Amino acid sequence: MKLKTLYNPINLGLLIAGVFLLVYTGYRCFILSFTHDESFSFIHYVNSSVSDIISYNLNPIIANSHTLNTLSMKWLGGLFGYSEFVLRFHSFLAHIIYLIFTYLILKEFNSKFMLIFGFLILNCNPYLLDFFSLARGYALSISLMIASIYFFIKYMKYENNNSMYLSLLISILSVLANFSLISFSVALIVVFELFILLKKDSIKTLLLKSIPVTLTAAVLFLIYNGPIKVLVNHNQLSFGGQSGLWADTVMSSIYCYLYNSSYSDSFIIFLRFLVVFVSIVSIIILYKQFNSKSLNSFSYISLVFFIILLLNIFQHLFLKGSYFVERFALFIVPLFFFSLLHIVNYLINQNKSLIIVSYIISSLTTISALTILFSSINTTHCYTWQYDANSKNMLQDLSKERIDGEKIKLGITWLFEPTINFYRETTHLSWLEPVNRDGLTGDYDYFYVESNDLNSFDTTNRTLLKTYPISGATLFKKRNK
Repeated sequence: MKLKTLYNPINLGLLIAGVFLLVYTGYRCFILSFTHDESFSFIHYVNSSVSDIISYNLNPIIANSHTLNTLSMKWLGGLFGYSEFVLRFHSFLAHIIYLIFTYLILKEFNSKFMLIFGFLILNCNPYLLDFFSLARGYALSISLMIASIYFFIKYMKYENNNSMYLSLLISILSVLANFSLISFSVALIVVFELFILLKKDSIKTLLLKSIPVTLTAAVLFLIYNGPIKVLVNHNQLSFGGQSGLWADTVMSSIYCYLYNSSYSDSFIIFLRFLVVFVSIVSIIILYKQFNSKSLNSFSYISLVFFIILLLNIFQHLFLKGSYFVERFALFIVPLFFFSLLHIVNYLINQNKSLIIVSYIISSLTTISALTILFSSINTTHCYTWQYDANSKNMLQDLSKERIDGEKIKLGITWLFEPTINFYRETTHLSWLEPVNRDGLTGDYDYFYVESNDLNSFDTTNRTLLKTYPISGATLFKKRNK
């Protein structure tokens, strides 16, 4: 970006907003307690060889290892040590990539209004921001998807083969970051091929242009028949929803987007309406643009979005797969907002009544996004693994309880096992015996109990030491200790 362009009030405002968001996610990378899934990946997979991580020759075989995430943790931790920030640094870098490429994509509208509106709805998402602060593959995969879309747009405009190769290559990397993104890469292949076919070139030209698409399909086939097939064979991709696209994908995405906001009830109806509105109006606009041969780059992004949803429905109906839910559906959310942007951009170029509709929809969506963001941002926990918010604090409190030279046996709710063992290993808590998943019955010195287990936990001969309000967990001590 040229310095003169940077001094533009809008660009300067967006830069300040972007820096604020980066400070937020970067600080959370540093301060948040490690979570269950992060810790599980570290304990079980980081010490595996690169070839085993890539081929999913891992133990145990569950869908916890996100390939690029595990490799990043392995390499960064090996170089700079196993602090929370270092192990999460690649997700923070993914946030920078996401901010840059969402800005570059929005610049394609050549509209100040669309630039500001798009930046706000694509970036003011507290649930998405969680994953830019965690050592998981979701942040990397979504940022790579956005970068892939940017080069996809460049190809649509200039038909530069390098842009096609970059788009497809980055889409493959997004799959390696999170296998759910294979549906995005497949949808991208379909739309690229559709774009090529609509050009009605000669057979020879068509075949030549289809080479990168064919190569990408071949690589995806290898990925599917490699690590993904390992997970399929071990029934590790059956998690998710079984009720339907609306009940599972749409509603779970809405609830995650709301992030337990105190204004949730006020926004649920509007967000439901927004989903229906975008779905119906997008189809109408795509139909009109197809008939008038006026499809543009954002029309094709909407097609990618709908193809992903159709693929999800078909694989459920014919392969008994699950519908995307919660974090597994998170990559769909930016695509949904791109479809909304496509609609708004189309409507503001129509008659006065449709222009008014577009501004009303845009205003309500922006108000919702900003309200949800500012009522949800925090430096204490993340939405999905809130129960682990105080695991690190609890160990600090427990260390003050011990007598020099004594070993402590801690009984826990099984959910806490990976994170407590992570801190035991990385912070060298030699005084703490390794924790297990055997439950809260046993000869333990202390007990760390998740809120859902409190009603069934036997408090006889137990002294309550501390309750942690964020996680709802409670620390007890054996009374005769």
